[in-house]
Order: sequence, then structure tokens, then C-alpha cells
Amino acid sequence: MVLNDLSHHETQELLGEGRVKSGLLGKGAQPRHLLTFPLLVGWREADCRLVLADGLGDLEPFSEHVHHGGVDVVDTRPEALESIVTHQSSTVAIPGISGGDPTLPEAETGCPSQPPIRRAADGYGSGVSALPVVYFDTPLPDAYRDLVDGRLEVVGPDSGLETAVAVIAGARVHWNGELLDTAPSVRVVSRTGIGYDNVDVAAATERGVIVCNAPEAPSVSTAEHTVALLMAVTKHLRTTTAMADRGEKAPSVGIALELDGRRLGLVGLGRIARRVAAAASALGMEVVAHDPFIDAEMVDGVRLVGLDEVFSDSDVVSLHAPGGEATRHLVDAGRLASMRRGAYLVNCARGSLVDQEALLAALDSGQLAGAALDVTEPEPLPAGHPLLGREDVLVTPHVASSTAAGRRRLYEHAIDNALAVLEGRPATTVTR
Repeated sequence: MVLNDLSHHETQELLGEGRVKSGLLGKGAQPRHLLTFPLLVGWREADCRLVLADGLGDLEPFSEHVHHGGVDVVDTRPEALESIVTHQSSTVAIPGISGGDPTLPEAETGCPSQPPIRRAADGYGSGVSALPVVYFDTPLPDAYRDLVDGRLEVVGPDSGLETAVAVIAGARVHWNGELLDTAPSVRVVSRTGIGYDNVDVAAATERGVIVCNAPEAPSVSTAEHTVALLMAVTKHLRTTTAMADRGEKAPSVGIALELDGRRLGLVGLGRIARRVAAAASALGMEVVAHDPFIDAEMVDGVRLVGLDEVFSDSDVVSLHAPGGEATRHLVDAGRLASMRRGAYLVNCARGSLVDQEALLAALDSGQLAGAALDVTEPEPLPAGHPLLGREDVLVTPHVASSTAAGRRRLYEHAIDNALAVLEGRPATTVTR
């Protein structure tokens, strides 16, 4: 909390509630000086708060009413050689505006530990704003402006990286060492999603940059989209809607797959896959899964089996594995050939998991009856790509998480993670 020009009545109320502590000398501070002093304590908002010294001269008679776990008080006179920060009965002298680059260790202030303090010139503001400068590698939609107003200064994607202290990263820009070297002040790259295969974690760690992801944000929306694609491809909706558009009657022989009693194989059993499993079980499907990170025979009613068994014994295989070199083209010609003839493939994870040339061959031969893809390689597929326009393939342009609620959560969690790292609070980090 930063207080300035309080009336006598307001002052008494705050002191009586134990929310403000006085104890500094001097008057004459100006509002513009507030831009600097939040930086001296790491721009903390919780537990360590600021009160402008200007107007505190009349507060001493009420000081006995103050709760000692209260608010930091700083003397913001520009001519001051020292600024006094008082917190939880401890007083620490730190250099003033003209005294260099201050830091406030936890042991001295009693405040939560913070990342190294950056001056405004180093990226916490452009000299006008004391808010942290955050670079968005894709334009921030206007619908989410309320998530940043009063919390950070938005820059990017065309400029501003050199002054930013944090990056909100989508899925398309590859944040490698070379790019990070152009952003010397960046301390955190925060993904708007679960996967972080477009961030070179080793290069970031080497440069002292923390990488965050948002594993909870897209889970519900992506699971629902996966189920929607599974239903659409097994019911051959592209074929039947095309027939309706042409004014044709229903075929005399059914082509859709009845899911009750069929087996769904999941490659990976994380948050999204478990939601898909629950929905499939409600439809009467038997669900099996392979996940190399789970050492159990059964999880939430899902039987864990080997990867080969997932492909060879399932009517529908749904991919939920991470991207990266270790899983690139996990679904290749050999894996597709091992599947039941007439099976279906669903991928809402990463396009790199599937060898698309091998997938096309499996579809053309009838080995697979259909495929539903929310992710491809590249994204989006160029017009005229052989996977597009087929009645046995359903492609959506990486929109599984793009419900109204889901997209907002992605930005909300990514922004919250970035600010948490900057402020020294817990965040969902890939690196530590």
C-alpha cells in the first residue's frame, strides 16, 4: 500500500486498524518519487508494503496503536542520503536514489526472499512506469487486458524485448539461447500452456532464466476437445455431413463405430488423459494406458500396459505424450502397422509425435479407418496439404484449449507465474 496526502481522519483510521506504521522524518516528497522506492524492495505487494513519508509528521501520537507486522515506511525525499525501511520491528538503512543499486536480503528485512532487484533502467519500467515490462511473443487479446492492467507494462511482439524482464511465450516462437541473448534483462519465460518444447530449457538455465508452464490451465478444454474429436472421427461425421450437404440419403450399411465395449488406448496418463479416460469409461469403453512415469498397474480405473499393447490391442489410440526429440515420430509406419486394422488415431498433444507421411499411407491402405488431429507438423498445414479435405481425416488448427474459459486461464496462469517469479513467490516452474 502506498499512501500520500492523507487527511487527518483517514490517518487515524489506518493507525487504529494497525495497518500503517510511522517513524520517518522529513516532508516534501513528491508523487513521482513513488516510482523508485517500490523497486528498492522488489515491488512487493504482500507482507512488505510502502507508505510515503510525506504527511507522516502528525502520525507519531498514534504510533502506539500500530500492529508491528505492518507496513514498510520510506523517506522519499530526493535529497535524502539514506532511506529507512521498517518492517516487523526491524530497521534497515539502504542507499537512497543517488546511492547506487540497493538490495534487501531476507535476513535484514524479514520479508520473503526476492530475486535480484532491477532498477527502472534495467527493465522494471521505461523510466515512466514502475511496473515490470513483460514481452508477449504473440499479441495480447484485448479481451484479456484486465489481467495486466495495473500489474505490468505490455510490450511485443514487434519490439520491447531488450527492456523486458519477463516473457509470456506462446507455442510458435522458439526461445533458444540466441534469442535469449537479445533479452539480457529477462528473468523468466512463462508458457501459455503445458508443453515447453519450444523453450530451450538448458539454454535458459545456463543464463539464469526460469521457465514456467501452466499445466492446469488447458486440461479441461483439451480433454473435452479430445473427446469431441474421438466421437466425430469414429462416427465419420465428415462423411455423413458431406452426404447431407449433397442431398444424399443415409448409407444402407452403417459405417460408424459403436464405442460401447471398445478399447481406448492412451499414450500418456496425465491430467488431460485422465479426463478423457473418465469420459470414455462413461461411454462404456475399456481404457488402457501407457505412461513411463507411472509405476502402477491401475490408476483411476485405467489399466497400465506396455506401449506396444496400447497400439496393437486398441480400437482407438489417443496421444497425450510431450513433444521433443525423444518422442519425435513415436507413431511411425511400424507403429501404425501394428494397430488393429480399421482403428482410429486421435492427437491433441504435439504434431511431432506422428509421422504424417506414414499416417497418410496407413489411411490410403485402409489400415486406419480415420484420424483426428488438433496438432500437426507444421502448424497450420498449408492449403492443399494431403491431410486436408479428406473425409477420413478431421483437422482442427490447434484449438483444443481454446474455449473462452480455457484461453483466459492460459493467459491468467502464465501471467501469474511470471509475476510470481519476479516477486519471489511460488510459481509453476520447469527450472528452479
